Amino acid sequence: MFLVGVGNCKNVTHDTSNPHTQLTCTLPPGFALHVPIAVLQLGGYLSFVSAPLDISYKQCAPGMFQSGTALTSILSSVCVGSSTTCQICTSGRFSSNEGQTLCGDCFFGSYAPLANSTSCVLAEEGKFVNTTGATASLFCAPGTFALTRGSLGCKDCPPGTYTNVTGTQVFT
Repeated sequence: MFLVGVGNCKNVTHDTSNPHTQLTCTLPPGFALHVPIAVLQLGGYLSFVSAPLDISYKQCAPGMFQSGTALTSILSSVCVGSSTTCQICTSGRFSSNEGQTLCGDCFFGSYAPLANSTSCVLAEEGKFVNTTGATASLFCAPGTFALTRGSLGCKDCPPGTYTNVTGTQVFT
């Protein structure tokens, strides 16, 4: 078991050319400064070198996500470093914080037209979004309207009124 701070490092692999001196694993999401690293070997023996190793790492920026951070450590000296493979959130999805492990779908009434979004946009007046993960808002059809931003649908014009324009927020 490869311990990083108080968490387990996942997917530990040994370097095939140096199986007992170099390990690679996936760090937990988030970020850390000077986190101690130790290896818990079979039988419960806790391995440190002459001094415990430590690492500092930073996760992906908002608008991106990762499943973890790969850490390569040479047990006989110091930590070699870490690398993060960040992936951009696709349109219709967002990540508002650093170190996210996945992107969220935009909620009903909102959309993300571009990839790498850190938030979703509310549907404009006269438009609506009736699904999650939308990449655009839709115009209200003639005879219907939406007065507020973030509408989930359009309402029929009141009796005696009508609009023949798509995407309207007013009627006469």
